[in-house]
Amino acid sequence: MQNRSSSGVQGLVFGGLMAALVVVFSLVPLLSVFMPIPLVLAYVRYGGRVAAMTAIVATLFTVAFSGLTAAVLALPAGILPGLAFGYGFRNGWRPLTIGLLAVVVFFFGFALEYGVTRVAMFEGRDPFVTALESQAGKEQLEQGIRLVEQVMVPQVENPTPQQQATIEQGKAFVESIRKDPVGFAWALLPSSLFLLGAFSTWVNYLLCRMTLPRFGHAVPAPTPFEAFRLPVWLVWVYGLMMLGQSFFLTADVVHASWWAKLLMNIFSPLGMIFALAGGAVVYGFLRKKNYGKGVSALVVGAATMMLGVMALQIFTLLAMWDSIFDFRGLGHGIWKRPPEGTT
Repeated sequence: MQNRSSSGVQGLVFGGLMAALVVVFSLVPLLSVFMPIPLVLAYVRYGGRVAAMTAIVATLFTVAFSGLTAAVLALPAGILPGLAFGYGFRNGWRPLTIGLLAVVVFFFGFALEYGVTRVAMFEGRDPFVTALESQAGKEQLEQGIRLVEQVMVPQVENPTPQQQATIEQGKAFVESIRKDPVGFAWALLPSSLFLLGAFSTWVNYLLCRMTLPRFGHAVPAPTPFEAFRLPVWLVWVYGLMMLGQSFFLTADVVHASWWAKLLMNIFSPLGMIFALAGGAVVYGFLRKKNYGKGVSALVVGAATMMLGVMALQIFTLLAMWDSIFDFRGLGHGIWKRPPEGTT
């Protein structure tokens, strides 16, 4: 009985200290990236109750020191991801499962942040509209449009009819952004949030791998980049979507049908994932040939910079080929290659 009481007191004290750390991290811009870590530590050491208490105390103190707006920003940036990672680590989940949970939490955090911001700060107005009314917002939008234009509208001398059609489609796509940037943002918001959530999850996982073992808590290692691959069934799904893209992809994203928007929000992230997997194929192949990590990463990065969109297309095809024919000899796919040294 005394042990339980002592453990409970220790948990409360530890939770209070972790809540204070969350508040400190939220107040210092350079340290804000570490906000999830105290919540993760509270969860893996003392469980969900202490972690929930830590989250509540941290939120209340953030409101007291910095106001409601700062607390709303701290929830998706640190408090909710910390709880998600802590729950996954404590229950022994695989890294991929923890990552998917963290992405779902990212969506929930954005919805919460958007709702509170719209009601409390902009009196019911769409924050996207308000942001674009400022001069800084207009300049950032124009810079973003120019970047999209460089990618979508390649400069080709004497283009073939097929290339000209691609260029005209790209121009129409860019023009649709200029006409209705808010409508465009809403049309592709799910895929944008997924990519942002995946990147945020990756950063948080790396931070957990760096910090938690120092406090005596093991963090499962994710799949090495050189061994990253995609399941065969996903190749067939993406291949069918590629064949049917002419039927649902349109330059006028804003006024497309709901099902076309749905497919575009699935197709776009999948394309990025396949391109990433293709980069892993190249990186893994070079590592297998005994090239160093730095050289292998440099080759992948240089190819991406020099070839641009073409590199992404090549990487996508490589990812599909590797998933089916086991190009790297990892023992997967329909036609698995025997391990090296065997016949």
